[in-house]
Amino acid sequence: MKRIGRRGVVGLVTAVLWLGAAPAARAVDEAHDWSKRLGDTSDNYAFSVASDPSGGVLLAGYTWSSSINLGGGLLFSQGSSDIVLAKYSSAGEHLWSKLLGGTSKDFAYSVASDPAGGVLLAWYTWSSSINLGGGLLFSQGSSDIVLAKYSSAGEHLWAKLLGGTSKDFAYSVASDPAGGVLLAGHTSSPSIDLGGGALFSQGSYDIVLAKYSSA
Repeated sequence: MKRIGRRGVVGLVTAVLWLGAAPAARAVDEAHDWSKRLGDTSDNYAFSVASDPSGGVLLAGYTWSSSINLGGGLLFSQGSSDIVLAKYSSAGEHLWSKLLGGTSKDFAYSVASDPAGGVLLAWYTWSSSINLGGGLLFSQGSSDIVLAKYSSAGEHLWAKLLGGTSKDFAYSVASDPAGGVLLAGHTSSPSIDLGGGALFSQGSYDIVLAKYSSA
């Protein structure tokens, strides 16, 4: 038998009270608001979800389907696999959606919102060229990093196709408090220019990290 002092008794009582209150707190926290199941006849994947300043929900991934309905009507494939990008209200209502890509494979892994509600999307493409709303962008090599920004209403603002002569991948995008755009991924290219001049290989695959202004 162990002897429990006054402080120990207080701690024990506090723990018991906390455990007694926990189920009610968890029940409130886990209340279901809404849910969706989205897809078509082939394989569909979501890899990133984010919230914008107004509480809107951003969704990004990719699909192998020839067409897909994300809530606003059918969207048709541009090639092999295509990027899915969608925005829903805080109540789950469909606001807008896009199917993006070139004639080959496109894979999206990260979406984010900036402080003004702009939508940032990062992915990589195996397509030789791609049009994201601002005209054709041409491949630099094998696979290339794609970084794009859309308005809160889904309008194309700008896009970049970045890479070297070998394989380049983007896996994460974020915004800083001032609206700067942060990008991370990796590359196997001997050199790569992310906008500030050539960066040279340190080995096999290397990490890439870049920051861009909000414009």
